[in-house]
Amino acid sequence: MRKKIIRAAGHATRWTTYVGVALLLLGAVIYVAGRLWLPTLMADKARIEQTLSKLSGQQIAIEHIEPHWDGAFPGVAAYNVQIIAADPSQPSVALEQVRVTMSLLPLLQGRVGIHRLVVVRPSISLERRQDKRYRISGFKPTATGPQVSDGRLAAWLFAQRELRIEDGQLHFVDHRAPETTSTHLLGVDLSLVNSGNRHRLTFNADFPAELCIHCSFDADIEGNPLEGDDWGGRINIEAVGLDINGLPHAARSQLPSSLRGRIDVRLRTQWVQGRPRVAQGELDAFGLILPAGVSRQELPIERLRGNVRWQGRGESWRLDVNNVLLALGGEPWSAGYLRLDHNPDTTHARIHHIAIEQLISFGRRFELPDLVEHYLAGLNPTGGMSDVVLKWDRRPDTKSRFQLRARLNRIAINNFNKLPGIKGLSGHLVLDEQAGDFHFNTRKAEMSLPHVFRETLAVRSLLGQLHWERKEDRWDISARDIRLAGDASARGNMLVRLPYNKDESPYLKLRFDFNRADARQASKYLPVNRMKPTLVSYLDQSIVSGYGVSGHVVFDGETRHYPFRDGNGTFEVLADIRDAEFQYLPGWKPITAGELSLLFRGPEMLITAHSGRVDSLAVHDVVVRKRDLKNREEAIHVTGRLTGPAESALAVLRGSPLASSSQAWRRFLAPGFEAQGPSALNLDIKLPREAGERPTIDGEFRLRGANVAVPVAGFRFNDVHGQVGFRQGAISRGEMTARFLGEPTAVNIIGTEVAGVSRTTFRAEGRLTAAGLARHFGAGVAGFLSGNAKFNGELVIQPGRVEARIKSDLAGFETVLPAPYHSLALSESQPVLETVESSYRHHRLRLRLGERATGVLDFGTRDEHWQFTGGHIALGKAALQLPEHDGLHISLHSPRLHGDAWTDLIAGGNAGTGLPDFIQEISADIGELDIFGRQIGQFRFDAHRKNGQWAGSTTGDTMTGEFRLGIDGRDSQIELDLTHLRIPEKTRETRSTRVDPRTLPSLSIKAKQFVLGETNYGALDFWAAHTDIGWRVMQCNITRPELTLIASGNWYSILGRDSVELNTQIDSNNLGALLTALGAKDQLEMGKLALTMGFRWREDETRPGLRNLDGSIELKMKDGTLLNVKQGAARLAGALNFAALTKYASLDFEPVTGAGFPFREIAGRVAIKNGNAYSDGIKVDGASADIVARGRVGLAAEDFDLTADIYPNLRGGLTLATGWLWGPATAAWILAAQEILKKEIAEGTRITYTVSGKWRSPKIERVVRKPSPDSEQGE
Repeated sequence: MRKKIIRAAGHATRWTTYVGVALLLLGAVIYVAGRLWLPTLMADKARIEQTLSKLSGQQIAIEHIEPHWDGAFPGVAAYNVQIIAADPSQPSVALEQVRVTMSLLPLLQGRVGIHRLVVVRPSISLERRQDKRYRISGFKPTATGPQVSDGRLAAWLFAQRELRIEDGQLHFVDHRAPETTSTHLLGVDLSLVNSGNRHRLTFNADFPAELCIHCSFDADIEGNPLEGDDWGGRINIEAVGLDINGLPHAARSQLPSSLRGRIDVRLRTQWVQGRPRVAQGELDAFGLILPAGVSRQELPIERLRGNVRWQGRGESWRLDVNNVLLALGGEPWSAGYLRLDHNPDTTHARIHHIAIEQLISFGRRFELPDLVEHYLAGLNPTGGMSDVVLKWDRRPDTKSRFQLRARLNRIAINNFNKLPGIKGLSGHLVLDEQAGDFHFNTRKAEMSLPHVFRETLAVRSLLGQLHWERKEDRWDISARDIRLAGDASARGNMLVRLPYNKDESPYLKLRFDFNRADARQASKYLPVNRMKPTLVSYLDQSIVSGYGVSGHVVFDGETRHYPFRDGNGTFEVLADIRDAEFQYLPGWKPITAGELSLLFRGPEMLITAHSGRVDSLAVHDVVVRKRDLKNREEAIHVTGRLTGPAESALAVLRGSPLASSSQAWRRFLAPGFEAQGPSALNLDIKLPREAGERPTIDGEFRLRGANVAVPVAGFRFNDVHGQVGFRQGAISRGEMTARFLGEPTAVNIIGTEVAGVSRTTFRAEGRLTAAGLARHFGAGVAGFLSGNAKFNGELVIQPGRVEARIKSDLAGFETVLPAPYHSLALSESQPVLETVESSYRHHRLRLRLGERATGVLDFGTRDEHWQFTGGHIALGKAALQLPEHDGLHISLHSPRLHGDAWTDLIAGGNAGTGLPDFIQEISADIGELDIFGRQIGQFRFDAHRKNGQWAGSTTGDTMTGEFRLGIDGRDSQIELDLTHLRIPEKTRETRSTRVDPRTLPSLSIKAKQFVLGETNYGALDFWAAHTDIGWRVMQCNITRPELTLIASGNWYSILGRDSVELNTQIDSNNLGALLTALGAKDQLEMGKLALTMGFRWREDETRPGLRNLDGSIELKMKDGTLLNVKQGAARLAGALNFAALTKYASLDFEPVTGAGFPFREIAGRVAIKNGNAYSDGIKVDGASADIVARGRVGLAAEDFDLTADIYPNLRGGLTLATGWLWGPATAAWILAAQEILKKEIAEGTRITYTVSGKWRSPKIERVVRKPSPDSEQGE
């Protein structure tokens, strides 16, 4: 097999080589023949002219000829060639240059055949004859007259293999046109390739600008179009700016006569029998005028661009345009596709998308009914349509000459002739002259009906079917299964009958059920043009919010009879609203969380709040009614009942226009009026008919066991039962029972109006008791007051004046106040409280409490509310002058006052209870004050409250200066800044009381002069601070020229047991002068003192009293002389009498000192433990003797166990120091020598005394030892 393949390949290769060599030889032979033959041919020009004349059938004359090669094809180039017409006087064609190349095969056969004929810059005339045949003729620029020649030249040209015309001129003459027309073209380039009966033509030329900016075509046809209609094939046309109306009649006659416009086109066409059958390509037409067809006039199309396919046969054709850009009247839009199907009977148009405005313009080209034209003009539809199908039927027996099907996209129509306007309508439309259907499929639309609603209504979706049909006397419009979603969801049906006769009323029947509505949008749906402005304003403000609204709309009747007062139709709108906020009265607090029903039935409106809340009040059937919406004389009537806490009812009244409508209401609703407990508020209100009028109010406020507070001294009425009637101006009536200060009280209210002036009178009768006053003013009142008394009161309120009066004899009351304030009884039943002055902004009351207490109270208005502004209550003197500041001033005036009774009274009260805030000043003027067992003398003070603290001044015999009190429980503070402070001696004993140090306030005292009894101790600077466990003395400084005393300590209580710590340092540079200044004359001369003491005492039940005392004393005294030292041992017993330590405090040491005792130093230390004072030696280095004392003094047991050694060293009396300066224990040791020195003691003698036993009966033993030499050496 392989060998066969190789052998076959070898044969093929050889034969291919043979053929190639033969062709090469043939080409060489032809080339040599042409080169040799053509020059000889050029010399025989006559023969060439003869040959060409014979071939073309025309006589041809050539001016000049030369050889020409076209590739491998030989030929000739002839110049100034003339083709002589049959008429010898006229040249038919004048050719500047003709190039002819010969076919090779005829040359090999010895014949002449033309391969390609090229004509350069010819002037050619193409004629269309009456018989539809074409012929070619020529002309010279100088030639005139008609040019007619034989048609054999055209036949000869179509018989040539290839013909080209370069840069020629073409003059087309059409003799079949109604009037002979001609078209002249320049720059003609033409290529004609003929193959038997098949001809391929390419044509380009410079056309006149009014005909075409640029045009060219090529054709591939069979048959000769110049000889009749028996031809067909393909023709491709490309044109820019082609004016259809300027086409030659030969082309124009193939198109509808009314078709006009300028187009850009690139078409591929198929022709059969000289007529177009198919055309397709790209088209962009401007100002296109389509044939009249079914319209009354021609149809203009401003712009049409797309991919075109046209197909026709006879009088029927179809036009398809894809990717259509279409403008029928306005801005162009993308129409998608366009199809036109036309036949003699019908025309169908299909458009993918069309603007509705342009469709209306398109529709008006046709014979539409006048009523349709009327509604189209009024509704002015806009929007888009898709999948549009238009049908015109021209058959005489057709039922509908016009039909439209389309999908509407976002259509908008104006409201017209009571039809609603809408934007965004979408759906499917089918209509003709007699009927139509529209299937809604709308999302996000708007609807307007201005003769009913003032606002545009938003529609989220609209579904359903609308059908209309033309009857003999009317149009019927029906809507079936309409489903709408917007501010609510609705579903229903509708029927409308619109008579042609305008004198007849339209008929409307509809029912729509809706739910899931939003009440906040309710005002949009109010038929405002059928309501009074006041009603519209009320409804606008009333329904504030609500959800889950459901209900229905029903209408059945002729529209001219609306609202069917005579029962000749039905109109009803019902809406049930949940969780509603309903502003049932303008300016009042709204109903919230309400269950609301809104009903319009015929001419009546009824709004009912079945339940809900107004603040904390429960709503019971609040009804708003207007029986005839168009009756301007009828007011909107509001009734309702609210129940709940009285404080909420007051808040509702305060928040209402009542509070600002009259002065009386502003008083009744002042912030001081408060109520707690069950109540009911009944309202009956008629709203004003016209703007600017005031409503008519008739209400009732019921209390059922409530507690009511009034803005006077915080008084309250408890367990109040009754009702108060009111109108817009003031309270009108009322009857109530209550407990006032714990006792039954009856209150009657009467409202009157005289000459347009309202007057409200409150009358009350009851009983005042001490227990009731204690419940109001504090439990402490019960300790001050007892008894009871009847009272009756009256309060009269009228514009500009308020009169108040309370009468009682107060005879049943007694107080615990000291005389003369024990009794509150008045001489007769007279006003305890009464008005003395009253005006619009000011009110003054006089107060009587017994025969010795009077007062004046002032009230004023601030921010339209009555408030207590000031007053003065005086005890012991008539209150004549009001304070310059706000608040109450309480003053006490008495020539002599026993203060202990007042302090016991105050101490028995509740110290933690502060004075009321309205008390701003307290003063007292006492001629002689006796308190704490001391005669204080004249005492005055005046205290003012400021920033929560009291500050003032005091003057008197015992204290003068400034003070400040900060009362805040345990953190209270007292600050005294005094010029002098004197604490007089007690003139009588008083009982002592236990004091808890934790209750003591912080205390600061600064006094320039501090006098205790009759002794002036100098300047005092004392500061003690409150702590969580007691009282701490931070500093106690007493200074004068001879003395400095510094002390500090603690007094605290833990688990109910007190403890005291005291540390004191006393220094003096002249103790004698200090004692003299303190009232102890002739006790000491000079001397320097340094004394340090520290004591600690703790309360212990097992070791009461001083047994718990611990501490220490350090004494050092130098360079002084004790005066008035008397001799004798008998003085010792008197000195050791410790029954009263005040004996030593008075510096009475005369029994010891005698005539005087100089000393160099007295020093020692004493330790105190469990109430006993111990010392191992207090030494006195005196000029007359040295003394050493040691042992124990029982401070708690009041006994002695002392030993004192005295070493006389001078003749004369023994002088001892003052004991009180060293403390009680030290004094005991030093004073042990008292009363024993009755004779002179020899120098060097030691005298020892032992003191034992009780303080009241000590046992004293004396031992005198003479000094011996041994003892003296030992000592």
